[in-house]
Amino acid sequence: MARIHSNRHAPFQKTCIQLKMRIIPTLLRLFVGLFFISQPFISMAQQWMNIEHQGLEREYILYIPEELPENAPLVIMLHGYTGHAMYAMDYSEFNALAEQEKFVVCYPLGTKDDYLDAHFWNVGYDFHDEDVDDLSFLIRLAEHLQSEYDLDKDRTFCTGFSNGGDMSFLLACQAPDVFRAVAPVAGALLENVYNECGENMPIPIFMCNGTEDDITLFEGDIYNYDGWGSYFDSPFTLHYFAELNECQQLNQTSFPDIAAWDGSTVNAYRYVDGINDNEVWLYEVDGGAHEWPGYDGNQDIHLSTEIWKFFQRSGFDGMVNNIETEESEISLHPNPVVDVCHISSNKRFGKVSIYNLLGEQVFSFTEIALSQKLDLAFLPNGMYYLSIGNEVFKLQKVSGD
Repeated sequence: MARIHSNRHAPFQKTCIQLKMRIIPTLLRLFVGLFFISQPFISMAQQWMNIEHQGLEREYILYIPEELPENAPLVIMLHGYTGHAMYAMDYSEFNALAEQEKFVVCYPLGTKDDYLDAHFWNVGYDFHDEDVDDLSFLIRLAEHLQSEYDLDKDRTFCTGFSNGGDMSFLLACQAPDVFRAVAPVAGALLENVYNECGENMPIPIFMCNGTEDDITLFEGDIYNYDGWGSYFDSPFTLHYFAELNECQQLNQTSFPDIAAWDGSTVNAYRYVDGINDNEVWLYEVDGGAHEWPGYDGNQDIHLSTEIWKFFQRSGFDGMVNNIETEESEISLHPNPVVDVCHISSNKRFGKVSIYNLLGEQVFSFTEIALSQKLDLAFLPNGMYYLSIGNEVFKLQKVSGD
């Protein structure tokens, strides 16, 4: 597992040799998560779409679940630097969640930069000299989708990974009238974003950062040793937005270490009772790297489900949603499953659904009891998502040979 830098050097002059010393590790870090993206089959529920903005044809993937109610929520999910909308759709696993909870999810594609010819969101990195206006593009995209699909303006949210997380902070500061809440994952509050923040009405923010992340450093990089640009540490960022939101109380809890083999645990810091009942959260993944918990790295939580719960709390006319606070306890075994698996829970749920990796529902039933047996022999071997209540589980179907 990658480790954070334990030593810090004094600021240096930007000579040619010193620039080379900065650019080489930066290049190595920028290529983390670089994938050869192919465009696989797209289900009817999701499709590539285009919108023109400032003379550019911008692309995005849109997932619309079946039986979408009127005035449904909208979640925009932003990929990381050198990433891609298709990969963001994969690791965030939002499609199955959107099908269950009935919200629209959009995966925009950033433009390519001149530095690495890589997709990015323009937040002002030091090595970038780009003029693309992604702030106005994402505002335009959100407003277009709200109008085109009659989506709820009070429940429009943004989340993103790494560079997409950085962009989420920018949206929180500059577009709080469009986005009700944001959830940066492995993102940082850049100093140039911070300098223009605080002038608008604050919104709820949910952060998730790993203490062993060697790309977005948990302790920040205020002296810009790594060449991205100066940015603040995660605890400072948490307290800064908590103060902006005038939060009155800090609650601290830890999630059970149900996956001890992953080498990490999750501590939750939740500031509550802010303006308009706003809340500011940090999920600190102790031992976590540059990852999306639940997909890779930490397996104690399913991060996308946690993000959606936070958005639910934040997105109802500026008031906290009165969702159930009782913690559910659900177990699924065996997993992988050959023919039959068992679900046990401490409460009844109205519906259980299974989705394939394209987000297509392949099985569902209603009125689950506290203990339920599922005969899944009919399913082809492969990976699926099982949703029950507010929980989403990975389910692997295997043969009995």
